[in-house]
Amino acid sequence: MVMVTHVKDDVIIKKAPKDTIQEIYDVLSESFTPYHIFYTEEAYEATVIPTYKIKKRIEDQKSDVLIAIYKDKIVGTASIEMQEGTNLHIRSMAVKPKYQKKGIGRFILDEICTTAKEKHTKTISLECFGPLINAVSLYERFGFRKTGTKRNYHGIEIFKMVKRME
Repeated sequence: MVMVTHVKDDVIIKKAPKDTIQEIYDVLSESFTPYHIFYTEEAYEATVIPTYKIKKRIEDQKSDVLIAIYKDKIVGTASIEMQEGTNLHIRSMAVKPKYQKKGIGRFILDEICTTAKEKHTKTISLECFGPLINAVSLYERFGFRKTGTKRNYHGIEIFKMVKRME
């Protein structure tokens, strides 16, 4: 996938270069640490993925890793991939707690929706975890709806959300 850099309100969203792997890990770690108590250890480790997995995602031709830069700092990230040609799947998304409520998550989702439109996808999907109340609220405000599909994810229950593209 090709992703151009977009700038909105001092936030830059762009495809992650390889030299940002540690910073992406730091975003994931800081973002999910407050919720660590709700996760099994296996689920947490599958959510806050190690740097070698981030590197694999960046190198994977079927996916993109995005970063959100605010005041010269990487404060957010998302990993997306095409599935079955008609669905863009958000594998992960996070914004550092200190930078939440500044519209950065919304800007990341704007970029993902732009990519979905360029790819002529019918849906954007993601899986989420109940204790992530702010994330669920953001996704719902953005048009994502719970599908009722749930699954066991390393000992916790996660649920699927989908946004239909028009």
